[in-house]
Amino acid sequence: MIAPLLSLAPGGTSVFAFILLSLAVVLALALVGRWLVSRLGLPGVLGEIMVGIVLGNVGVALGIEAVEVVANMGHVTPILDTMFEENVSLSVASRQVLTLVRPESAEIAQHIVDLLNGPNGSRLLSLGQAARLFSDLGVVLLMFMTGLSVSLGRLAASGKAAVRVAILGALLPFALTAGASYAMRPDEVLLAHLFLGTLFVDTALGITARIFGDSGQEQSAEARIVLGAGVMDQVLTLILIAVITTLAASPEPSFGEVGSVVALALVFVGLLTMFGERTVRWMVPLFDALDFQTGRFLFSLSLVFSLSWLASVSGLEAVMGGFAAGLVLNESNLPSTTNKVSIRERAAPLEAFFSPIFFVLVGARVNVSAFLDPSALAFAGLLLVAGMGGKLLAGLGAGGAAKGRVVGVALMPRGGTMLIFAGIGRQFDLMSDEVFAALAIFIITSMLITGAALSRMLRGSSGDAATE
Repeated sequence: MIAPLLSLAPGGTSVFAFILLSLAVVLALALVGRWLVSRLGLPGVLGEIMVGIVLGNVGVALGIEAVEVVANMGHVTPILDTMFEENVSLSVASRQVLTLVRPESAEIAQHIVDLLNGPNGSRLLSLGQAARLFSDLGVVLLMFMTGLSVSLGRLAASGKAAVRVAILGALLPFALTAGASYAMRPDEVLLAHLFLGTLFVDTALGITARIFGDSGQEQSAEARIVLGAGVMDQVLTLILIAVITTLAASPEPSFGEVGSVVALALVFVGLLTMFGERTVRWMVPLFDALDFQTGRFLFSLSLVFSLSWLASVSGLEAVMGGFAAGLVLNESNLPSTTNKVSIRERAAPLEAFFSPIFFVLVGARVNVSAFLDPSALAFAGLLLVAGMGGKLLAGLGAGGAAKGRVVGVALMPRGGTMLIFAGIGRQFDLMSDEVFAALAIFIITSMLITGAALSRMLRGSSGDAATE
C-alpha cells in the first residue's frame, strides 16, 4: 500500500490512523486508475497497476520513506518472515537477510534495512506488515473468485475436442514463451523462464465469452470448446504457479523436491475435488440454519482461510487453498436456497476492497524506465509471436480448418488473471521490471488484436450460416 508523506502524519498519530489514511489514498487513486483504463476498454486491474507505477516511481524519486518501503517489499517481507518464524529482533533479522541478498540488490537492501532501523522505523515496519497482510488477503480472495467461476461439472462434460485444445493450448505457449525467454535472457534462473511460460498457458475467458455473446454465438460448438479448454488451462496454470513459487521459496530446489511439490499439489486439488463437494453439500445447510442471510457466506470465508492455511503449512502457496475453496463452493455444487444473493455476489465487495491494494503494490515495485527500455519492447514483440502463435496453433485440436481458426483466435487474449499471476511472480523475484513491462504491453496488444479479429470472424461465420 502506498502511504502518504510521513510528514503529513503528526508525531502523536496512531499507527492505525496512519494506515487508515494510507488505505484512503490507495483506494481512491485505484478507482481513478480503473476508470481511466476502462475508457479504453482495458481491464481495470491494469489501471490499478499503472497508478502503483506512478506513485511508486514518484515517491521513490522524492525520497518518501513510506513509498520506498512498499516499493521494495521484496526486501521487507523476508525480514518480517524471519522475525516471526525465528522470534528474533528486527536488527538480528536484518543482518540474517542481508547475508542472503544478491550482490546487485545489496545497496537497495541495505538502504531499506537502514530505514527500518531508523527514527521512523516502527511506523515503516507497521506499514510493511499492513501492506503485506492486505495484499496477501487480496490475492487469496482473487483466487477464490477465480475458482468460483469454474464449474467442475461443465469441465467434465467439455468433450474430447476441448481436451485436445487444452493440451495443445498448454504445451505450445508454454514451450514457445519459455524458450523465447531463455533466448532473450539466458542469465536468468530456470524457474523464471518456467514461470513466464506458465503465465501463457492461461486464457482471458471473460473477453472471448463477451465477444461470443455479442455475436449471438455463445452456444456454438466453438464457444463450448473454448470455454472448456480455457477452464482446463486455467486450473493447470494455477497448479503450475503454486508448484513454481513453492520451489522459488526453497534455497536450492532438487529434482526430488520438484516431484514432491508437484505430487502434493495434485493430491491437494484431487482430494478436495473428490471429497470437498460432498462435504460442502452436507455442511452448507447447517450454516444456512444458523443464519439464513449470511451463514453460507461466512462458512465460505472460513473454508477459504482454512484451506489457504492448510496449503501453506503443507508446503504450497496459500493461493492454492483459495482457488480450491472456490472450486468446491461453485453454485452448481451447492444445495438450492431461497436466498437470492449468491456467495459470489457477497464476496465481490470484499475482493473489490482488498485486490486493488495488491495490484497497486505490484505496480509500485516496477521501475517506469522499463517501459522505455528497447529490450523490453523487443521482448514484448517476441512474446506476441510466441504467446499468441501457440494458442492459434492449439486451435487445430478443434478439428476443421475454419473451426480451428476461430478457436485458436478466441484463446489468444490474456487479461487480468495473467496480471494476478505476474504479481505473484514479482513477490518471489521471478520477474524483472523489463519482463513485467513486456507483459503489460503484450496484454494490451493481444486484447486489441483478438477483439477485432474474433469479432470479424464471427460476423463472417454468421453471414455464411444465414446464406446457407
